[in-house]
Amino acid sequence: MNKKKNYIKSTALPMAMLLSAVAVSPLLGEKAYAAVEATQQQGNIKGTVVDSNGEPVIGANVIIEGTTIGTITDIDGVFMINAKPGQKLTISFIGYNSVTVPAKADMKVTLSDNSTMLGEVQVVAYGVQKKVSVTGAISSVGSEELMRTPVSSVTNVLGGQMTGLTTVQYSGEPGADAADILVRGKATFGDSSPLIQVDGVERSMTDIDPNEIESVTVLKDASAAVYGMNASNGVIVVTTKRGESHRPQFTYSGNVGWQKVTDRPLMANAAQYLEMYDDAIFYRDGVHSITNEELNKWRAGGPGYESTDWYNETMKKASLRHNHNLSIEGGNKIMKYFLSFSYYDEDGIFKSGDMGYDRYTFRSNVSAKLNRYLTTDVMVSGRYGMRDFPGGDGFIWMYKGTIISHPNERPYINDDPAYPANIYNQENPVVMSQKKHAGYTVDKNKSLQSAVSLTYDAPFLKGLQAKGTIAYDSYSVFNKNLWKSYRIYSSDLNYQLKNKPRIANNVEDADRIVLQAQVTFDRTFLDKHHVSALVAYEQKKYEKKHSYLKREYDFYTTDVMDYASGVQTNSGTEHEETTMAYIGKFNYDYMGKYLFEYACRYDGSYRYAPGKRWAFSPSLSAGWRISEESFIKDNFSFIDNLKIRGSYGVIGENVGAPFQHVMGFTPNVNIGYEFEDGKFLGTMAAPGVINRDFTWVRSEMYNVGVEFSVLRNILDF
Repeated sequence: MNKKKNYIKSTALPMAMLLSAVAVSPLLGEKAYAAVEATQQQGNIKGTVVDSNGEPVIGANVIIEGTTIGTITDIDGVFMINAKPGQKLTISFIGYNSVTVPAKADMKVTLSDNSTMLGEVQVVAYGVQKKVSVTGAISSVGSEELMRTPVSSVTNVLGGQMTGLTTVQYSGEPGADAADILVRGKATFGDSSPLIQVDGVERSMTDIDPNEIESVTVLKDASAAVYGMNASNGVIVVTTKRGESHRPQFTYSGNVGWQKVTDRPLMANAAQYLEMYDDAIFYRDGVHSITNEELNKWRAGGPGYESTDWYNETMKKASLRHNHNLSIEGGNKIMKYFLSFSYYDEDGIFKSGDMGYDRYTFRSNVSAKLNRYLTTDVMVSGRYGMRDFPGGDGFIWMYKGTIISHPNERPYINDDPAYPANIYNQENPVVMSQKKHAGYTVDKNKSLQSAVSLTYDAPFLKGLQAKGTIAYDSYSVFNKNLWKSYRIYSSDLNYQLKNKPRIANNVEDADRIVLQAQVTFDRTFLDKHHVSALVAYEQKKYEKKHSYLKREYDFYTTDVMDYASGVQTNSGTEHEETTMAYIGKFNYDYMGKYLFEYACRYDGSYRYAPGKRWAFSPSLSAGWRISEESFIKDNFSFIDNLKIRGSYGVIGENVGAPFQHVMGFTPNVNIGYEFEDGKFLGTMAAPGVINRDFTWVRSEMYNVGVEFSVLRNILDF
């Protein structure tokens, strides 16, 4: 036994010393090896470094913070270093999570294995929990996985990252390529999108830069019930990055790439089209539409008989996109911060260059300790995005033109761009994809999201914490459509006007205020009984105003609404809603072996009739970690985790048109009669069916699962 230990000392230890010194220590090469070998034998602070199983960590780096003075641990995990009591020591080793602790005599430091570090703590509803103690069906993904694939929307990178989550991308247009997300398919009628929570507040995650995200967690079963309203389709919890206690770290991340269409229909050339068309006419009418001599000229493709590939005439083979992010992260005992700024630019695929998307985002997450027991968090983020494309009706019409246009026609008369051709269907995609001919559409989106919270750690009761949060979000959208009238020419240079000139402005403004107050308790009794509880109150108010203005031109002059003096159309709506909720949650586990959770939520909505406005949504889950039983631990040491779990929950769906219980009439502004010359009299519409019993839609969820991991989590499911 001693012989084996001495052999390890003479081989493994020097190798660990050298590798650790070169890889991690600020010293280099042979000097580093000599330094750590010398300091190993002297020093006035002695300590031991072990792993989570109590085994010594050989060759761990021990460095006095802010200096180049350091040493490494020996075969027994022991180190000695010339440091003053209270000085900060940073202890690290490859494969483990580094820690910083104050120096003291006979100190003992435990390093956690970073291969399982991400799985140690799991984001759950209204907090975090040890992953091994979670009884719900929950999956998560970290920032590294999210940043592997450069995409414009984080929704496009989630597919395939987590079990039970499906993403479907319906469009590849710049600025409009976010994917729809489904969690375990569709659980409700109508909208089946999951509920999104960003830093504890219901928000969209579409335009968050992946560089700003710490983790994305998906609650797939009854564990989502505690979020109440519209959580039947699952809940996605997004946590953005925070600062840590160390010197400022500047990080730049950038990528440049090209994208192209993955697949498209292969269209017939002019000769093939004319031959098939001739066959169709012959079999229908018994006559030919073209002579063989003429058809052979199209096959030869000489001057005047060129075939047109409408897709290649309209679209580029590839388009450029690039993304840049600069972040600053750091802090100290008093304040921690994370600041980020991003820019994203994506070109469209039109040869005209008249399509693109630009986005600017920023985020500031600052945490400050006001005193020993009180901490404040201030989170502010903003986004500005602008998307533009030719025409006022969307990309699909130009793409359609590349499919239905005849290949024996040309985009321009005599290939002269001054004379756009009046082709068979009048949907000339080459012309429609140019702003100077067809007009344009511009979408501008602005958002500001903010939250301020105060957290109080009660000194009189260990594990008791109170937290209050107020969040304010503001969104504005401006959409402008301009349809231009342009000339299309026939072969004799006679022309006709395509499109009626008109202009439209679509404006939307929305505000959301969220108030949250919660009290939590988390404590372990007698080293065996772990108890956590939460009581919370939440209130939301949402307001949205929308206006639509449209005018036609007698003749086009400039792209300003006042210069269009023709027929006018306008409309507007205002929307307001308020909800309240009382939330409770209780967790208990015995030695991390027997697990139990109960949660409930009492939601109130303005939408329903008095007496029907409140809904109670309970959920219950339990689990058994069989791997903690002695008959597993003593006989199957390769099993890291084996857990069976089950859950049941009821969730309320806040859906349906509001105030169905109210009798009333609705004015019809654009429908009426003229009983006297020049006097228009509007009308009132009778109400629909009055439903005084209209209330919450309720969904029940059941789930049973097994979690299994072996060989230090190399294989897990």
